[in-house]
Amino acid sequence: MDEQWTAVIRWPTAVLDVFPALDDCPRPRAGARSAHAPRWSPWSSMARQVTRWSLRSWCVNRRIGSQLASTVMRMSTTSYWSASSECKACGRPSVAGSYACEPCRRLLQRVETRRDALGVGRSVNREARLAAMTCQWDPDVGAFRCHYTGVPLDGQPGSRRYATWEHLTPGVESDVGLVADLVNRMKTDMSDAEFRVLVKALARHFDGAGFDFSAFPADPP
Repeated sequence: MDEQWTAVIRWPTAVLDVFPALDDCPRPRAGARSAHAPRWSPWSSMARQVTRWSLRSWCVNRRIGSQLASTVMRMSTTSYWSASSECKACGRPSVAGSYACEPCRRLLQRVETRRDALGVGRSVNREARLAAMTCQWDPDVGAFRCHYTGVPLDGQPGSRRYATWEHLTPGVESDVGLVADLVNRMKTDMSDAEFRVLVKALARHFDGAGFDFSAFPADPP
């Protein structure tokens, strides 16, 4: 067992308890430690190590990664919004007195325009957004990667790769991820599970198989 993988065993038990799926994550690619070595920070050395390097190296599953990132942030003795010289999402220099750089601040503060069933506007969960951003940032390309496709996202409105906030569980602000605008439009109001089942059924149908009608989601309540 290589040195990077055995490092997981030395994580605090509290972290491992909330992340039982860790053993299912792929091994880190060769040289990942030298390329993405953890940098220590006052806001939480353990959270920075886990969310910035370990999760990105080990977990292709962005949803699992962001859930652990959010849990580790809650375990930190310092509030996630405490000022930091480095952006807590991407590691670039933060805006003075902030915990994020200007591009990441714009993403964190983006207004949610959709409303609930009663027509009331939703308030965003910035801690959940920061957890997702921390997990989805790829320093190799200097961009966030789409939760579903892995393509690098951009900040150009109207682009099919425009970074948008997607509710992995419809209407739940604590379960979000950055998704390419094109994919977000495809998913519409489906749950994460419904979307994955439908896409797989469509892929099989495009390859010549009959369409599995059971994969077609029911109307939302």
